[in-house]
Amino acid sequence: MNIKLHTGTRAVKFYAGYTFCGESTGFDGEKYPDEDVVAAKLLEVTGGDEPQMDFTSDPAVSYVPATFGFGDIFSIRYNEPNYITEGGLKGGDAYMYAKVLYMEGGIEKEKVIDEISDKTLMEPLEDLGSVTSFQKYIYPRDLFELSKDATILAIEVHFTNNDKSIIILDSETDHNFVVEETCE
Repeated sequence: MNIKLHTGTRAVKFYAGYTFCGESTGFDGEKYPDEDVVAAKLLEVTGGDEPQMDFTSDPAVSYVPATFGFGDIFSIRYNEPNYITEGGLKGGDAYMYAKVLYMEGGIEKEKVIDEISDKTLMEPLEDLGSVTSFQKYIYPRDLFELSKDATILAIEVHFTNNDKSIIILDSETDHNFVVEETCE
Protein backbone atom coordinates (compact mmCIF):
# COMPACT_ATOMS: atom_id res chain seq x y z
CA MET A 1 0.00 0.00 0.00
CA ASN A 2 1.32 3.45 -0.84
CA ILE A 3 0.17 6.51 1.07
CA LYS A 4 0.96 9.93 -0.32
CA LEU A 5 0.73 12.87 2.05
CA HIS A 6 1.31 16.50 1.31
CA THR A 7 3.07 18.36 4.07
CA GLY A 8 1.81 21.65 5.39
CA THR A 9 4.04 24.21 7.06
CA ARG A 10 5.39 21.51 9.41
CA ALA A 11 6.79 18.07 8.90
CA VAL A 12 5.11 15.43 11.08
CA LYS A 13 6.01 12.11 12.67
CA PHE A 14 3.18 9.81 13.75
CA TYR A 15 1.89 6.25 13.97
CA ALA A 16 -0.62 5.32 11.29
CA GLY A 17 -2.83 2.32 11.95
CA TYR A 18 -5.07 0.44 9.61
CA THR A 19 -7.72 -2.22 9.78
CA PHE A 20 -9.81 -4.12 7.28
CA CYS A 21 -13.28 -2.66 6.96
CA GLY A 22 -15.03 -4.57 4.23
CA GLU A 23 -18.62 -5.63 3.80
CA SER A 24 -18.22 -8.69 6.03
CA THR A 25 -16.47 -6.79 8.84
CA GLY A 26 -18.43 -3.61 9.34
CA PHE A 27 -18.53 -1.53 6.20
CA ASP A 28 -22.23 -2.33 5.74
CA GLY A 29 -23.12 -1.98 9.41
CA GLU A 30 -21.89 -5.43 10.36
CA LYS A 31 -19.66 -5.99 13.37
CA TYR A 32 -16.04 -4.79 13.19
CA PRO A 33 -13.35 -7.42 13.69
CA ASP A 34 -12.18 -8.12 17.25
CA GLU A 35 -8.87 -6.39 16.57
CA ASP A 36 -9.63 -2.81 15.53
CA VAL A 37 -6.09 -1.91 14.54
CA VAL A 38 -4.42 -4.62 12.52
CA ALA A 39 -1.05 -2.88 12.37
CA ALA A 40 0.58 0.46 13.16
CA LYS A 41 3.56 1.86 11.35
CA LEU A 42 5.72 4.85 12.13
CA LEU A 43 5.33 7.42 9.36
CA GLU A 44 7.38 10.55 8.89
CA VAL A 45 6.36 13.31 6.51
CA THR A 46 9.31 15.57 5.74
CA GLY A 47 9.39 19.07 4.35
CA GLY A 48 7.69 22.21 5.51
CA ASP A 49 9.29 25.38 6.83
CA GLU A 50 8.74 24.87 10.57
CA PRO A 51 10.21 22.28 12.97
CA GLN A 52 8.77 18.77 12.88
CA MET A 53 5.84 17.91 15.16
CA ASP A 54 6.38 14.53 16.79
CA PHE A 55 3.10 12.81 17.73
CA THR A 56 4.89 9.62 18.84
CA SER A 57 5.88 10.79 22.32
CA ASP A 58 4.42 12.70 25.25
CA PRO A 59 4.55 16.43 24.60
CA ALA A 60 6.96 18.45 26.74
CA VAL A 61 4.15 20.88 27.59
CA SER A 62 0.47 20.10 27.99
CA TYR A 63 -2.54 21.87 29.49
CA VAL A 64 -5.43 21.01 31.80
CA PRO A 65 -8.06 21.39 30.58
CA ALA A 66 -6.86 20.78 27.04
CA THR A 67 -9.33 23.39 25.74
CA PHE A 68 -8.89 26.85 27.26
CA GLY A 69 -8.75 30.55 26.51
CA PHE A 70 -6.54 33.23 28.06
CA GLY A 71 -9.56 34.33 30.12
CA ASP A 72 -9.76 30.91 31.82
CA ILE A 73 -7.99 29.26 34.73
CA PHE A 74 -5.83 26.43 33.37
CA SER A 75 -2.71 24.52 34.25
CA ILE A 76 0.52 24.52 32.32
CA ARG A 77 2.19 21.13 32.72
CA TYR A 78 5.85 20.37 32.02
CA ASN A 79 6.41 16.67 31.26
CA GLU A 80 10.04 15.58 31.58
CA PRO A 81 10.84 12.17 30.08
CA ASN A 82 12.14 9.74 32.70
CA TYR A 83 15.06 8.73 30.48
CA ILE A 84 16.62 12.16 31.17
CA THR A 85 19.06 11.53 34.01
CA GLU A 86 21.14 14.74 33.94
CA GLY A 87 20.24 18.34 33.25
CA GLY A 88 16.53 17.94 34.01
CA LEU A 89 14.31 19.22 36.79
CA LYS A 90 13.47 15.89 38.49
CA GLY A 91 14.56 15.67 42.09
CA GLY A 92 14.17 19.38 42.82
CA ASP A 93 11.77 22.28 42.58
CA ALA A 94 10.60 23.54 39.21
CA TYR A 95 9.67 27.15 38.47
CA MET A 96 7.88 28.74 35.53
CA TYR A 97 9.20 31.80 33.72
CA ALA A 98 6.36 33.52 31.87
CA LYS A 99 6.07 36.36 29.37
CA VAL A 100 2.88 37.96 28.10
CA LEU A 101 2.30 40.20 25.11
CA TYR A 102 -0.86 42.24 25.51
CA MET A 103 -2.74 45.25 24.14
CA GLU A 104 -3.82 48.02 26.49
CA GLY A 105 -5.10 51.44 25.47
CA GLY A 106 -4.20 50.74 21.84
CA ILE A 107 -0.56 50.09 22.76
CA GLU A 108 1.17 46.71 22.55
CA LYS A 109 3.01 45.93 25.81
CA GLU A 110 4.99 43.09 27.38
CA LYS A 111 5.41 41.83 30.95
CA VAL A 112 7.78 39.17 32.25
CA ILE A 113 7.50 37.07 35.41
CA ASP A 114 11.05 35.90 36.12
CA GLU A 115 11.24 35.20 39.83
CA ILE A 116 11.83 32.27 42.12
CA SER A 117 8.86 32.42 44.48
CA ASP A 118 5.55 30.77 45.32
CA LYS A 119 4.08 32.72 42.40
CA THR A 120 6.14 30.65 39.92
CA LEU A 121 6.68 27.41 41.89
CA MET A 122 5.21 24.43 40.07
CA GLU A 123 3.44 21.55 41.80
CA PRO A 124 5.29 18.23 41.38
CA LEU A 125 3.04 15.45 40.07
CA GLU A 126 5.77 12.86 40.52
CA ASP A 127 6.47 9.96 38.18
CA LEU A 128 3.55 9.41 35.79
CA GLY A 129 5.04 6.39 34.00
CA SER A 130 7.19 7.57 31.14
CA VAL A 131 7.39 11.18 32.38
CA THR A 132 7.77 13.16 35.60
CA SER A 133 5.43 16.14 35.55
CA PHE A 134 5.17 19.54 37.19
CA GLN A 135 2.18 21.84 36.82
CA LYS A 136 1.12 25.39 37.63
CA TYR A 137 -2.49 26.54 37.57
CA ILE A 138 -2.76 30.11 36.36
CA TYR A 139 -5.30 32.78 35.64
CA PRO A 140 -3.22 34.84 33.18
CA ARG A 141 -4.77 38.22 34.03
CA ASP A 142 -3.96 37.65 37.71
CA LEU A 143 -0.51 36.10 37.15
CA PHE A 144 0.65 39.09 35.08
CA GLU A 145 -1.36 41.65 37.10
CA LEU A 146 -3.13 42.98 34.01
CA SER A 147 -6.02 45.43 34.06
CA LYS A 148 -9.48 44.29 33.02
CA ASP A 149 -9.09 46.35 29.83
CA ALA A 150 -5.96 44.49 28.68
CA THR A 151 -6.26 41.98 25.85
CA ILE A 152 -3.78 39.11 25.99
CA LEU A 153 -2.19 38.46 22.60
CA ALA A 154 0.42 35.80 23.43
CA ILE A 155 1.99 33.91 26.34
CA GLU A 156 5.38 32.19 26.40
CA VAL A 157 6.91 30.06 29.16
CA HIS A 158 10.02 28.12 30.03
CA PHE A 159 10.97 26.16 33.12
CA THR A 160 13.91 26.40 35.50
CA ASN A 161 15.28 25.21 38.83
CA ASN A 162 15.74 27.36 41.97
CA ASP A 163 19.16 28.75 41.01
CA LYS A 164 18.27 29.09 37.30
CA SER A 165 21.23 26.89 36.33
CA ILE A 166 18.90 24.66 34.27
CA ILE A 167 16.55 26.23 31.73
CA ILE A 168 14.13 24.04 29.79
CA LEU A 169 13.21 25.51 26.39
CA ASP A 170 11.20 24.12 23.49
CA SER A 171 13.59 21.61 21.90
CA GLU A 172 12.07 22.18 18.46
CA THR A 173 12.75 25.92 18.41
CA ASP A 174 15.32 26.46 21.18
CA HIS A 175 13.09 29.29 22.45
CA ASN A 176 10.31 29.59 25.02
CA PHE A 177 7.27 27.33 24.71
CA VAL A 178 4.38 29.21 23.09
CA VAL A 179 1.09 28.83 24.96
CA GLU A 180 -1.70 28.85 22.38
CA GLU A 181 -5.27 29.24 23.52
CA THR A 182 -7.55 26.64 21.98
CA CYS A 183 -10.77 28.65 22.32
CA GLU A 184 -11.61 32.29 22.92
